[in-house]
Amino acid sequence: KLERLKSFDSKTRLQEMTMAKLKVLPEYESRQLEDQSFIVELYIAGKKIAEEGNISKKKAQNLLAKKVLEDPNFIKKIEEMAKSIGKDGR
Repeated sequence: KLERLKSFDSKTRLQEMTMAKLKVLPEYESRQLEDQSFIVELYIAGKKIAEEGNISKKKAQNLLAKKVLEDPNFIKKIEEMAKSIGKDGR
């Protein structure tokens, strides 16, 4: 199932992964800086995972999702989050 996700953009792949493992959607919060660029923060299950800056908010979101998906520690973090959510009964 995850193999077919490679054809989608990074934001879609991240969304599919978090829904499959945690039943939650990733959330992006952005703020515009004085130079008109953006800082975008990624939250999953209420926890800040990472941030990325770019002159385009949409590009920053895609770069952030790609960076997180390529991080081998991210998969471990998602698995740990899934276990803790399962123990809480949520």
